[in-house]
Amino acid sequence: MKRLWLMLPDPLPDNLERVAWFAAAQPVARGDCPPAELPRARELWLALPAARVPLTELALSPGALRQVRGALAYALEDRLMLDPEDVHVALARPAPDGAHAAASVERDWLTRVLTLCQQHGLRPAGAAPEPLVWRAPDDAGGDLDTAWLARWDGQAGFARTGDTAGFALDGGDRLTPPLALRLACDEARRRGRAPVRLLLETVAGATVDTSAWGEALQCKVQPTTLCVDPRAPALNLLQGEFAPRRALRQELGRYRIAVTLALVALGVHVLGSILDWARLAWQERMLRAEARQVFLASFPDAQAIVDPALQMRRQLMALRAERGYVRPGDLLHALDALAGGARDATGLSYGDGRLVLRQARVDDLPALRARVAQRGYRIDVQGGGERLDLVVQLARP
Repeated sequence: MKRLWLMLPDPLPDNLERVAWFAAAQPVARGDCPPAELPRARELWLALPAARVPLTELALSPGALRQVRGALAYALEDRLMLDPEDVHVALARPAPDGAHAAASVERDWLTRVLTLCQQHGLRPAGAAPEPLVWRAPDDAGGDLDTAWLARWDGQAGFARTGDTAGFALDGGDRLTPPLALRLACDEARRRGRAPVRLLLETVAGATVDTSAWGEALQCKVQPTTLCVDPRAPALNLLQGEFAPRRALRQELGRYRIAVTLALVALGVHVLGSILDWARLAWQERMLRAEARQVFLASFPDAQAIVDPALQMRRQLMALRAERGYVRPGDLLHALDALAGGARDATGLSYGDGRLVLRQARVDDLPALRARVAQRGYRIDVQGGGERLDLVVQLARP
């Protein structure tokens, strides 16, 4: 069951021993039981008495609505019989013409309703005025533009005159419709929007002379049995301070698919990262083993192998030195790096990897610096003028 409706008695009792419920079905499913034995449903909603929740229309621009959002009761002050501070107002979604249906309810009474529900473990997801809960049966052709709905028990009831419009009924008898219904028909007729039919359901043994009522209302009165509207109510009174606080599990339930996909994506990413790390670690081990084998094949006299690459470089440098190959830092290697960039030197000295040219002529010092830098050297200049003392040595890494 998607949505279960509860009807609390009015006036409210101190303890809720039994509660009346109904739900959308053909015919309407209904019952009366202790709160702990209510049928299971996805959502629990309260159908509030029409006499407790008058409906009206509020025409405000978006800018004005934002300004009075926290004080809507003052926007309806001239239509309320209570102090605006004592009234809670809820708005429906705006109509195409920008008008908002508004429902008002006594704040203390709604607080007592919700407290009574909480005492019995009931957590309503919403609350709507009773007229907005019911609709005409499919075979009655209940277009609310031409056919109003009403329920009457011989003393009181309600009427629904639009998607978000309705009012309470009080009084009336078998031959005379309630005064509120007659006045509403007269006002609709004056505006050119009078109903063609009134779809009336009588309950609690009430009887109606449909001809007499039709004559008084100047429209056809058709007996029917109303159905629960399966759509979500257009107006929910549990807004603002009365909005239900959903449990974390319920909140996550709304995003179950998104959360599941995110967790799956995260798991795939973590698993892929672990597999990639394992692959790279295996490749590193294979390369190190291959380097070790190459080093042992090249230098079988080596006693211990800690870093094959580093030890290979050192062994190659030692071999080059033994065979007389020029290596970086040697005199010939340093002179070759200069490549004629310095000339007419009056003296030359070399020691500890430092080549010193005294009183040399240099045509383009920046170009010479760049050239020797490519060979791994740096030049320090001493003196000034046309002749310079140049100190050439390996650049520090």
